[in-house]
Amino acid sequence: MNTNDYQIENGHLIIRQGVEKIDDNAFKDHKEITEVTIPDSVKIIGDEAFRNCEGLKKIDIPNSVTSIGNEAFRSCTVLVEINISKGVTTIGNDAFTFCNGLTEFTIPDSVTTIGDSVFSNTGLTEITIPSNVINIGKGAFAFCTKLTSLSVADDNQHFCDIDGILFNKDKTTLLCYPAASKSLEYTIPDSVTRIGADAFSKCTALTRINIPDSVTTIEEGAFCGSAGLKSITIPNGITKIESLTFYDCKGLTEVNIPDSVTTIGNGAFSSCTALTRITIPDSVTKIGFSAFFACYGLTSITIPDSVTIIEDSTFGSCKGLTSITIPEGVTGIDSHAFSYCTSLAEVNLPSSLKDMGRMVFFGCKNIATMKIPYDIFKGEVIFSQLSKVIILIDETEVDNIREYEAALRRKTCVSQDTEFVFMTKDGEVQGMTTTDKIILYGICILLAVLYIILKLMS
Repeated sequence: MNTNDYQIENGHLIIRQGVEKIDDNAFKDHKEITEVTIPDSVKIIGDEAFRNCEGLKKIDIPNSVTSIGNEAFRSCTVLVEINISKGVTTIGNDAFTFCNGLTEFTIPDSVTTIGDSVFSNTGLTEITIPSNVINIGKGAFAFCTKLTSLSVADDNQHFCDIDGILFNKDKTTLLCYPAASKSLEYTIPDSVTRIGADAFSKCTALTRINIPDSVTTIEEGAFCGSAGLKSITIPNGITKIESLTFYDCKGLTEVNIPDSVTTIGNGAFSSCTALTRITIPDSVTKIGFSAFFACYGLTSITIPDSVTIIEDSTFGSCKGLTSITIPEGVTGIDSHAFSYCTSLAEVNLPSSLKDMGRMVFFGCKNIATMKIPYDIFKGEVIFSQLSKVIILIDETEVDNIREYEAALRRKTCVSQDTEFVFMTKDGEVQGMTTTDKIILYGICILLAVLYIILKLMS
């Protein structure tokens, strides 16, 4: 905004009469602002207009304002009082997210649209949806750990509440379960076909949720951070476990996945640190990146034959994993897929494997020996901790073995003592001799010294 349009005195921001819009990013990161006066000429508060105003404690929004932009007050962490006029019709995405000090908020009757994540991660204890609200975005009240109930005006035509839980009007979609509820168990009504995004996020008291067979869609992050949840049965009819659905459910020990599921989304079970057992049905054809990242309790897992690609970090940091079966049919393993699986002692790679990314087994310090097809190596620290590498070849590749081993040793961080064994169906083939290895490492050291000298001289 033009500096002639406002002034700041002792932390008090005064916007000049006649200004019609507070521009996008106008006062973003102005930590010195503690209070704002907005004239009745302003109609729009732009995107991120007051984002990260960490000193802002109070704001009055006049009747002239009709729209509050996306992230307008995001991360105003000490904002405790907002008075919004009855002119506002739209509250944009993330408008008040991370306003941790906000414990009370009255949505005016004029509001028709509440965007995605508007009040997520705030200190709200209760909220009332007025009669004219038509749209409520995804995760509008997600991660509100002090929220005890949600209520809806009786004459609202689009939403309703049952015992403080927010639903759409015909009760087919469960939108938000209050995170601060003390109930240990909840049974979702049979009318529900969809569980909304982040609907049960941070519901730490719940240990059991009963999902009826009527549910056919569970949206992303639905149970994210519900640390008290012990076990869950996903009903038949669900075809995809969306991204982050059970992320950080630290108490979850067992999940039953039905044969209807074909996709497990990105990070779906990431950081489920107590998960000890999971059966992936043969119907699953895709497992997203980081799907089981940091599931420390998993000791073994069987990947179904239907999966062809193991994506980035899918099983990364599964520190309890001691064995893994990678089926024939898998053609690619992406970067970091098993990195820091520190208990993993044995891996058998399928002959179908055609491509392997960077640092797939990096930090897997207990793997001493690995069999690997000849033509998939990328040379990116895959073998750093191994004492023995068994490379599967066919007879047509025998003549190139010594050159290939020399290339592997140049590109990786293996020690001189790492043994490369080349195997055909008829048995072992001789690779580099001890003399070859000594000469190669001598050349590598000489080249490294020359590189340092040239850098110092330049």
